[in-house]
Amino acid sequence: MKTRGINSKTGFLRLVFIVLILLSATTQLSATTYDWIGGTSTVASNANNWYNETTQLTNSGVPGLLDAAYIGVNPTYVVWTIYLVLGTNTNINLTAAKMPVVTANTTWGSLTFGYYGPQGTYTYGVNEALSLSVNTGVTLTVSGNVTQNHNPSATGSTFNYIATTISGAGTLLCQGNFLVGDATTQPAHSVASATQVSIQITQLTITGNLVLNSNGNTTGNDICYPWFSVEKGTTTLLKQITFAKNNSPLANAFDSYNPPLSTYPGYGKFTADNTASSPSTLELKYKQPLVPADQFYVYFTYGGNNGTVLYDDPTVENQTIYTANEPSVTTTTTYINTTAPPYYNVTFSGSSTKLVDKNSTLGSTTQGLTVGNNFTTSGGAVNLNTNNPTVTVSNSWTNSCNVTQGSGNITITNALQNSAGTFQLGTGSLTTATLQNSGGTVAGGAGPGIVTVSGTFQNNGGIFQCNAENDYFNGLYQNTSTFTAGTGTVYFNGSAAQTLSDLSVSGTQFNNVSFSGTSLANPKTMSGSGGFAVSPTGVLSMVGATTKLVAGTATVASLTLKSDTTGTATVANIPAGSVITGFVTVQRFVQGSATFSAVTHRWVARNYRLMSSQVNEGADASTN
Repeated sequence: MKTRGINSKTGFLRLVFIVLILLSATTQLSATTYDWIGGTSTVASNANNWYNETTQLTNSGVPGLLDAAYIGVNPTYVVWTIYLVLGTNTNINLTAAKMPVVTANTTWGSLTFGYYGPQGTYTYGVNEALSLSVNTGVTLTVSGNVTQNHNPSATGSTFNYIATTISGAGTLLCQGNFLVGDATTQPAHSVASATQVSIQITQLTITGNLVLNSNGNTTGNDICYPWFSVEKGTTTLLKQITFAKNNSPLANAFDSYNPPLSTYPGYGKFTADNTASSPSTLELKYKQPLVPADQFYVYFTYGGNNGTVLYDDPTVENQTIYTANEPSVTTTTTYINTTAPPYYNVTFSGSSTKLVDKNSTLGSTTQGLTVGNNFTTSGGAVNLNTNNPTVTVSNSWTNSCNVTQGSGNITITNALQNSAGTFQLGTGSLTTATLQNSGGTVAGGAGPGIVTVSGTFQNNGGIFQCNAENDYFNGLYQNTSTFTAGTGTVYFNGSAAQTLSDLSVSGTQFNNVSFSGTSLANPKTMSGSGGFAVSPTGVLSMVGATTKLVAGTATVASLTLKSDTTGTATVANIPAGSVITGFVTVQRFVQGSATFSAVTHRWVARNYRLMSSQVNEGADASTN
């Protein structure tokens, strides 16, 4: 048989192979779509595991710089019978054991996940689970977009859930946008389907935006619901989290169609810190990380209770920090940070000033910047005085930058640790169990706010500068550097015994200081080489009948009542029952003159004073 000059099947095959070679060469210079079929292994660099849609062959290359990689997008591929030049459709039967693993550094032009993959049942229907893993030390770079397509399902179908997981100890670098839900797929009539992307990879970096598409159709009673979930590793967003409604989706439809579910509110949701067993970090590097949209929910902690939100815009500009129950676009409802607490761990770094938003009047009673565990601040300044939010930290706040408080109160359950910068207090109060200042300055406010340290106060290496605020120290007081008194009063009013130690060069000098206790058996005891003093214009007060101040020992003075041209320190009337013991140095300044009159042969100013004891301890035993 002759076919166009080809006299045999061998000649025909030769022609077909030449054509295929030409096609293959052409695809090296243009974009090609590759479907993952998991032919012989899970290795993404093995051509046997891909189907080339241009050559329409398996084992015909792997995705490259310009190419599109499809995982679960198509249910079938064509197998060609070369002798007959005929193609037959073959199912792509992906199983959990056939999901791709990237084992070497590679770059793809784009990456799209579909909804054809391993299926299983769950309480509310049938779900599909696709996955991609990147090995340790390996980077998969996607030069374009990463997209998870929506599932349109079908009327009456129970297939209503997509769950795609990106995992491994490597890195996925998305240089375009990351889309949860394509913008064009419409759900079938009376269908509510959910599309979840779970991030469990060591590092995911998105150079563009993270886009959540919520889709409906013309009937208006359907939804394709997007959900992006940070569950493990670090997810870094260089731009914004954005939201889009397409074709009028029905809000809350997934919950409504699957009672008693109530965890798929609105049009879609973003969650971080979603897995209790795995720590995660959400890194936000843009000045306004969110573009809020009504009925799209954002949760920076979602039950994991070990995640961190890292705000680290590197540009010298203001970066918005979101507080609890942020107002929506319409300002009548809140869709951001509605959990309590809204954050677990929070870290500020980078050169930008962190502009913390105001307290909300919406949602639950939890308001302001509320951190369920640790708060760490460094880099650019922290601005709390523009919007005056409250700050509540359930564990400790570690600071090494400039912080400016406004009128909002700061409450820290454990410790405020300041190692650098100036922590400037405002008109709000500061309450903490421990205050440790090892560097930088903690500067008091103008009142009426107060500083309360219920446990340990340590000023070791920094400056503690009081102002008009009152300071309450209820536990250990320790100073080895610089303590500067203000116009307010320093109170030592712990119910237990208190130790006051000063080992600094200049000592601790109070302007107004007050001591109160509940038992003479629990005294306030002063010690240390630096010593304590009351300024010439200051007043020392003993409160109640059960307060005891031990000022050093019988031979070592630890308290000095100062005197100079401005006045002499005063001890207010001591109530019956309260006592001051130890060794107290009492000064009395006497103004003299260095001018001698040659005419009168005497000093111009008076040189003699009548003097008496400044301290009265009862009966005067003798007089000299």
